Amino acid sequence: MRILQVIPVFNQRFGGPFTVVQTISKELVKRGHEVKILTTNAFSYTKDLVSKPVRYKQYGYEVISFPRSLYKLIPFNVSPQTLTFISDFIKWSDVIHLHSWRHFHDIVVCRYSKASHTPYVLQSHGSLVRKVGMKTVKLLYDFTLGLCVAKAASKIIALNRLEVFYAMKLGVPREKIVIMPNGVELAEYKDLPRKGSFRKKFRIPATKKIILYLGRIHWIKGLDILVKACYLMKKCGYRNFVLVIVGPDDGYLHIIKRMVTQLRLQEFILFTGPLYGKMKLAAYTDADVYVLPSRYETFPMTVLEAYACGVPVIASDIEGLKEIVVNGKTGYLFSLQSTMDLTTKILTLLTNEYLRKRFSKEAVRLVRTKFSVEKAVNLLEHVYERVVG
Repeated sequence: MRILQVIPVFNQRFGGPFTVVQTISKELVKRGHEVKILTTNAFSYTKDLVSKPVRYKQYGYEVISFPRSLYKLIPFNVSPQTLTFISDFIKWSDVIHLHSWRHFHDIVVCRYSKASHTPYVLQSHGSLVRKVGMKTVKLLYDFTLGLCVAKAASKIIALNRLEVFYAMKLGVPREKIVIMPNGVELAEYKDLPRKGSFRKKFRIPATKKIILYLGRIHWIKGLDILVKACYLMKKCGYRNFVLVIVGPDDGYLHIIKRMVTQLRLQEFILFTGPLYGKMKLAAYTDADVYVLPSRYETFPMTVLEAYACGVPVIASDIEGLKEIVVNGKTGYLFSLQSTMDLTTKILTLLTNEYLRKRFSKEAVRLVRTKFSVEKAVNLLEHVYERVVG
């Protein structure tokens, strides 16, 4: 089968959606499918409107990256050159997989796929919800162009029940929606970095317990709640810890740093910036607990990554996290309304090695049995076959 994956940003700084597309594309190629990835050069910040698209191959699939324009004014990754080439790629495809729905590519694919009778499936990766940023613009788009993109899709892939709910609020019939959780490529976690290598690089004493946060530094991720919990731990007399914050700034870093200074937590908190590849795995390997205090999530890949590295997870008790964090088995859920609840649960895990090991084993078992990329692509192949047939 010839499969065209369309994603606005194919760059590891894009986080979860990039990881998902790369992982499923590698697995699809292994199974004998032809895969092309259509994207933009987002995060390279070029203004070159006359350069040709960049094409390269990796892991058996081909990436075609188009230059963007007006990226400072229009947030939807507009790439006019796509219009010149898109029809050829769509004619080549048996099926198209859209990994967004508020971007220029989505509108173009919707328009041209109708003309060529090529079906597409839509996976929004949590973007159906208008929680942050330009809510009015998103609302106008959602019920005009966005609604057309959603309704013209042959199938919509939802990560969980929460996404099903929001898709149905847009008017998408339930029978068109398929629930497909993300999966991780477990082979990448067979040869983890040596324990202690992350501590050594960042000079973290062996006596300190590591609390890890990995993700965008944005208000919606709840880092302010986690910093307050660290302050309460210090106030309670527990000082044997360091909070490691890994990830790119998404407009909130200066606020978090100011909070750290005001609470006099500088010696307890380390900012590393974004980490990738082996160094990211080293951070997981040395972590005693991974904490995700988000105010909103759909299906964060970082939880599965932590599980694959045997790290127990503490997360907020919101809909998108309650489906993957098994309270009292793979970690804990805490009340988003109670910083003390988070503090208590972090302290419980950091001071109880037996409990950490038990949760660690259960986390590894869960990711292997339920969240492997093989299971995800089994379902994805079935979806592709149905829409093509």
